[in-house]
Amino acid sequence: MSQRHERPEPEPEVVALAPEVRPVAGELRHLAARSVGGGRVDSLAVLVLRLVRRLWGPALVFGVAWLALVGDLDDPDLIEINSVGGFLRALLSPFVGLALALAFRVIASVLGTVAAFPQALAEHRRTNRGPWGAARNPGDLWVLTTAYRSLRFTSAARDVAAGQLGSLGRGLLLADRAVGLLVPVGVVALVAAVVVAA
Repeated sequence: MSQRHERPEPEPEVVALAPEVRPVAGELRHLAARSVGGGRVDSLAVLVLRLVRRLWGPALVFGVAWLALVGDLDDPDLIEINSVGGFLRALLSPFVGLALALAFRVIASVLGTVAAFPQALAEHRRTNRGPWGAARNPGDLWVLTTAYRSLRFTSAARDVAAGQLGSLGRGLLLADRAVGLLVPVGVVALVAAVVVAA
């Protein structure tokens, strides 16, 4: 009988990507601080827009609860929100909460993009030097702007902005936390509205 000698498989190589690995939370805080910028106006914009953006959740939940209580879903024209007139009709109908939730989300996204643009443009100019600068890669500028907008809605950016504003920041931080508590309260109201309507 011949004996087969099996070679052991070599160990996979471990590639070190960086000599020092920062925790993810620290990196997120660093990126959030860059997206917020250093000014008080920018910090105020971050906190106010985050607050407006977070209002869509309670508006949606309370809107569905209101719709369950008093809703008349027989009129199909009530739910056509494809124009300014349709939106205004929705505000005067049982769909008021849903229309407000949509408005909060759209307003926060549009204004958040506008507020993030100066930081993104400054970053883009730092990396794209030359005669054409930002005009050479407008797609990159758009992606960077939306990335900064998304970063500015994170809790890390909220904390950085609140720290830069002092007592005003602490007040807006408390308002942000209060809005977060409205969603569970709204869910309880929704369950109660469904029970009452049934």
